[in-house]
Amino acid sequence: MMQWMKKICGMRGAIGRTPHSAEDFALISYTIAYRSLPRLLARPVVAGFEKWLEDPDAVRDSLYRVGCIMAQRTMQVGQSQRILAHVGVLGARHEYFIFEYPKPPGYAPEMGNRLLAPYFSAVIRDTGDGKCEYYVLGQSPDGGTTIRSVQEDEHTLVGGGVEPTLECWIAHLRHKYLDDPRC
Repeated sequence: MMQWMKKICGMRGAIGRTPHSAEDFALISYTIAYRSLPRLLARPVVAGFEKWLEDPDAVRDSLYRVGCIMAQRTMQVGQSQRILAHVGVLGARHEYFIFEYPKPPGYAPEMGNRLLAPYFSAVIRDTGDGKCEYYVLGQSPDGGTTIRSVQEDEHTLVGGGVEPTLECWIAHLRHKYLDDPRC
């Protein structure tokens, strides 16, 4: 496990063997996307972004653990692997680190599910100056999706989202960051 993650988040917690329910995993995903990752990105540790690209599964495992602790859920053996980590480039100046969360249950406040869970989160790094931007594609109350720009203490609605597939999310990011002004 990454030492810097242990220092920042104070790693502790129990481990179980029963898979998380869809509702619990939606809460853990929400906690990672809107609390753990923004907190991490607000610190200078992001300078180690190259390590993220080298070992995305280790980053995912660490954030899953932190997400469970922050959401007050017991970590479950093998469950971090339900979150997929993707890395790649967007044109000549940007690279991405995307988390793909398990498909959440539908938003149904009348049934007690009031959580607008994420489908994806993306850290976009400018390879020139090293600055990072962070976005979440999540559920919308109307059944669609929304895109939010997320910082440690501020979530800004960017607008309506795209279909919650990896291909559509990456296509949206390519369109936003591609160096070709015609896009």
